[in-house]
Amino acid sequence: MSAVSLDKNITELYQDIILNHSKAPKNIGILNNPDCCSNGVNPLCGDKVTISVSLDKNKFIHKILFDAKGCAISIASASMMTEAVKGLFKDDIFLLADGVDRFCNENDNLDKILNSVDEKIRNPLSSLQALSGVRNFPARLRCVSLPWETLISCVQNKDFL
Repeated sequence: MSAVSLDKNITELYQDIILNHSKAPKNIGILNNPDCCSNGVNPLCGDKVTISVSLDKNKFIHKILFDAKGCAISIASASMMTEAVKGLFKDDIFLLADGVDRFCNENDNLDKILNSVDEKIRNPLSSLQALSGVRNFPARLRCVSLPWETLISCVQNKDFL
């Protein structure tokens, strides 16, 4: 298989993952009595997202839901994020969000980025590789980052262990 054919197959796979998450998002809603809740808005395109988080007795993310009005990429990013962060502590969430930012904004090889992160972040980060397809559409970077920034805003002042 040629490199061009492989790139096309990966792009199509990533598009399918984004479309599946946008059409049938996971973890939709707002938690009753969350430990933290935050709202994010992209005034340029009108995307809006609310993230609500509940912690378990060990102070890591037990439940996370999102409510969003926006484009397919923004909704897919939020859906994928909620799946990836369950069971993580605050510092892990920051590392994961940084990895997604690097996927989207840096031209580094994805394997290089994955190999540069701690092992406990590697698996959740690898599940988010489909978001890296937005590199080809710089105007859409904010669509990917809005849910992540909203989650960071939610947890940054919360007293996690």
